[in-house]
Amino acid sequence: MSVKKQEQIQKQRCLCRQKRMMKISCMLCLCLLFVRVPKQPEVAVLDVGQGDGIYIHTSDGMDVFLDGGSMDIPQVGTYRILPFLKAKGVTSIHSWFLSHLDQDHISGFTQLIESGFTVKQVVLAKGVFQDEAYKKFTDRMAKYQIKLLYIQKEDVLQGGHASFTCLGPSLKETADERNARSLVLWYEDRGFRAFFPGDISVKEERELVRDGSLAQVAFYKAAHHGSDDSNAREILKVLHPWVSAISCAKDNRYGHPGPEAFEAMKENSQAVYQTMESGRIQLRWHKGQVTVQEYCIQRDKKH
Repeated sequence: MSVKKQEQIQKQRCLCRQKRMMKISCMLCLCLLFVRVPKQPEVAVLDVGQGDGIYIHTSDGMDVFLDGGSMDIPQVGTYRILPFLKAKGVTSIHSWFLSHLDQDHISGFTQLIESGFTVKQVVLAKGVFQDEAYKKFTDRMAKYQIKLLYIQKEDVLQGGHASFTCLGPSLKETADERNARSLVLWYEDRGFRAFFPGDISVKEERELVRDGSLAQVAFYKAAHHGSDDSNAREILKVLHPWVSAISCAKDNRYGHPGPEAFEAMKENSQAVYQTMESGRIQLRWHKGQVTVQEYCIQRDKKH
């Protein structure tokens, strides 16, 4: 065989090897595209303007939501909450907790339900204030065939390592308004603890302190958007959170956050964030360390 012929055969072999390597590389890339990377547990306080909307992904992989409404963003569900969930790859919510039925806590939730988004169950306080808004709400849930779960003080919803404990309202609560009967939640997940008080006032906060069931938390969601009628020093001294977050709109007509409440949080927290400044506030935790990311001010902080 001539030298020229040998060179041609060698070139063909090299080309074949290159093609095989390219095919293998393409297959590996395609495989990587379809590999699902496990999501870290997180709590995200969404920027919903003057309202509340909190997403939780537990360490066991359960997707949960707390409230979801706004007073100043008419289509908050359509243009804030739903795009966030889609970006996270969340196609359904296992449990959607609603602290009470004011529009700044449920308007976006209602829009998602009407769009066909899947919610497996809605969780309400057994002591929820039952007015005309409550009747309309339960009628709507019946229309969309969404299960309603009622929980009372000391009830625990357990999901693997994660648990949600109802701290209030007491069934003895007789206040004739929605805020005082807010569902108060205590969340624990592999050593991470968070407190979600809805819109309760100082009166209800003091009752919780007297109960003796509170302890230090990693995360405190400010009550009633940081109102001075809530967020008392008594409860903050007990909770002594690493991170406090206030959900409210800039230049809102309610004056939130109140100066006294804000100072109380600053005195008793390592850091205080506000959605009107930080945008979405995301917390993740691993081995006792909490990382906070702000989505208007792009920087990470560790606590």
